[in-house]
Amino acid sequence: PNPINENKLLLMSDAILSFDKRTGKFDEILKLDEDAVVHNNFINDAVFDPANKDIIWLATGDFWGRGNLGGLIRYNLKTGWKKMFKPENRSDMPDKHLMCLNFDGNDKLWIGTRTKGVLLFNKNEDQFYCYTKNEYDKQSFATSISVRSIIKDKSGTLWFGTWGEGISLLSPSLQKFSQHKYLPDQNNGLTDNYITAFTEDIDGNIWIGTKTGGLNKFNPRTKTFEHYFSEFIKHNGNSTEITYLFYDSRKNIWIGTYENALYRFNPVTGSKKHYSKGLSNKNITQRRISAINELEKGKILISTYGGGLNIYDYATDSFKHFTHDPADSTSIPDNQIWLPVQGKDGNYYFSGNSTAGLIRFNPETEKFSLTSISNETSTFMMPCKISEDVVFINDVAKGLRELNFEKDLKVNTIYDTNGNTIKNIESILADSNDHLWLGTGNGLVEFDPKTKNATRYDSRDGLQDNVFNRMAALKATTGEMYFGGRSGFCVFQPDEINESDYIPPIVIVNFKLFQESINFDKSSILNQNILLSQKIVLDYDQNDFSFTFAALDYSNPDKIQYKYILENHDKNWINSGNNNTASYTNMDPGEYTLKILATNSDGVWVKEPKELTININPPFWQTTWAYIFYVFIIIAGFFVVDRVQRRRLLTKEKNAAKIREAELRAQLAESENERKTKELEEARQLQLSMLPKELPKLPHLDIAVYMKTATEVGGDYYDFHV
Repeated sequence: PNPINENKLLLMSDAILSFDKRTGKFDEILKLDEDAVVHNNFINDAVFDPANKDIIWLATGDFWGRGNLGGLIRYNLKTGWKKMFKPENRSDMPDKHLMCLNFDGNDKLWIGTRTKGVLLFNKNEDQFYCYTKNEYDKQSFATSISVRSIIKDKSGTLWFGTWGEGISLLSPSLQKFSQHKYLPDQNNGLTDNYITAFTEDIDGNIWIGTKTGGLNKFNPRTKTFEHYFSEFIKHNGNSTEITYLFYDSRKNIWIGTYENALYRFNPVTGSKKHYSKGLSNKNITQRRISAINELEKGKILISTYGGGLNIYDYATDSFKHFTHDPADSTSIPDNQIWLPVQGKDGNYYFSGNSTAGLIRFNPETEKFSLTSISNETSTFMMPCKISEDVVFINDVAKGLRELNFEKDLKVNTIYDTNGNTIKNIESILADSNDHLWLGTGNGLVEFDPKTKNATRYDSRDGLQDNVFNRMAALKATTGEMYFGGRSGFCVFQPDEINESDYIPPIVIVNFKLFQESINFDKSSILNQNILLSQKIVLDYDQNDFSFTFAALDYSNPDKIQYKYILENHDKNWINSGNNNTASYTNMDPGEYTLKILATNSDGVWVKEPKELTININPPFWQTTWAYIFYVFIIIAGFFVVDRVQRRRLLTKEKNAAKIREAELRAQLAESENERKTKELEEARQLQLSMLPKELPKLPHLDIAVYMKTATEVGGDYYDFHV
C-alpha cells in the first residue's frame, strides 16, 4: 500500500508502478536503468522510511549478479527526488546487487547483499558498515556471501536468512556493548586482545595500551585502528607491556610500561622520548609504572611499583623523586603506590601496596603522612571521584568502599540490596547519573550508590569476556565507556543501556509421562497439541509426569529465568533458574493447576503466568458412584445389623423375662414359707405364754409329768413328757 494515498498500490519489478484501485489504471513512477538486452536490474525489496513515509528505499540489482547496474535508491514519492548509492560513488559499499532491506529504528537500515554479507547503513553518520563471516570470530556473521531475507521479531531481534549457511540472529540484548577483538586477518584491527590501558586525545581518538601488541589508536567514528610503537610488539618471545596511558595538557601521551620505564609520545609529530630507570633527575626511579596523572599543567605525577612517587616538570625536563626514608617520618611510607586522587583540601590521596593504609601527599610542602583512617583501609588501585566530598575505591580486602571528605575523613564499606559486598574490582568509572561501573574478575557491574542496586553483565550480554584488567577503563568525553580485558575491549554508552520491555509469551513445548514424550494423535491422551492445551486429563496410574516450557525470547535465551508452582501440591513458587523443566511423581488423584512465570532476556519478569489444568482421575473404586455404592452397602449393613440386633435383644428380653418370672415365683414361695414360719412361731410363743415359766415347786409333791410346745405341726399344741 501507498502510505501517501491508501487508494493506490505500489507494484515493483524493474520499475515502480502505482495502481489506482478506484480507476484500475497503472502509472509508472520510477523506471530503473537498463544496459542489456536481458533485464538484469530489478527492485528486489523496498521499505518505507520510518522517519518519513514520503521516502521509500529500494534494494536493486540482479538476483544472479549479472550486469553493472544496481544499488540502493532513496526515492521521495512526493517530490520525485532520487539518490543512488552504489560502489562507484561509495567506497564503503562493497556490493551493488542488493537482495533485501529492513529498518532497525529510524536511522539504521540493514541491507542484504548477494556476495558481501550484510550491510548496515547509518543515516545519521551517512556510513555503510559491512558484516561478513570471520573464521576467527565465533560471534561474527553467518556468511560472507548472500543474505536473502531480513525480518525483525517482536523482541527486536533481527533474523538474517542466508543462502545455504543458516540464520544469523542479532539480538538487542547483545547490542548493549560493542566489542573489539584482535582478529588475525584484519590489517586495520586491534593488534592484541590483552588490553591494559586507555586514554583519549583532544580529537576524540582513543589510545589503547596492550600487553604484547604495542600502542593502538582507535577512531570511534570509523571503527578503525592505527598502530604505533611496533618495537613493543612481541618478537622472538620479547615484548614491552604497557601498564598505563595518560594524555596531558600539552597533547603528549605518557606511556608507562611494566619493565621498560616511561615514554613520552607526541601523536602529531610522532616524536618519542624514553625515560629509563636511574638515580639522576633525568631518570625515573623504577622500571614498572603503575599510574600517571597531572599534578598541574606542566607537572606530571608518576606512581611506580617499587620506586615511590616521581614528579616530572616540563620546565626543567627533569624528575623529582620521592622514595621511602626510614629516618624521615614525612617521607613516602611505601614505594609501591597506585593512582592518586585529589581531595577537597588540595592534598592527594593514594594507597600503598606493602603498607596498608591511606597515604596523604601535600603538594605544597611535598610531605607525606598516613591519615587517621589508615588502619581502616587496605590497598586500592583506582579511585573514582564523583564529587568534592565522595571518592569510591576498590579496597582489595573489603571490596567497594566510599571515602568521604565532607567533614572528617571517613571510610564506609558499600553493600548491595542483598547485604553483600562487591569484591574483585579491577576498575571503577562513574556515569552522568553517578552510577558506578565496575570492571571485575566476574563481569561488569552497574551499581547505584543511592538504591544499592547492583546489576551484573557478562559475555551473554555482549561483553567480550567476563574478566577485566586492572585500571583498563576510560570514560570518554562523549560519555562512552571503555573497559578492557583479556579478549579485547567493550564500548558502551551507559544512558543507552536499558532493560527490554518485551513480554515474551510462555509456552509448554513438551509433556512427558514416565519420561516419554507424548505427541498429539488420535490415540493420545492429548486432545490437541501441548502448545495449545489448557487442560490435561490423566488416569490414576498416569501420575508420573513432567513439562518443558519456554519463554519465546530468542534475543538472549541463556539469560531467561523461570519459576513455577503446581497449585494443590506445591506450597510456594519454585525458582528453577534457567532450568525450564518441572517434574512430579506419585501424584494423588485430584485437580491441579500448573503456573509458570519467566523473565525476558534482560531479567524482567512476565506478570501473567502461563496456566495448565491437570486432572488426575481416581481409580474406579474411588469414583463417586463407587462411594454411593459404598454408602448403600453401609446403610444396608446397618439395616441388617439392626434387624439381627433387634432379634437378639428380643430373645434376650424373653429369656430375661422367664428368669425374672422364675425368680419372682421363688421369691413368692420363700415369702410364703417365711409367713408360715412366722405364724408358727407366733403360735408357739402363744402356747409358751400359756405355760408357766418354771416348774412349780410344791412342798411334799413331785411333778411326774410336764408339757412343751409341739415341735411338729399337727392336731396338738403341746407334747407331754414324763
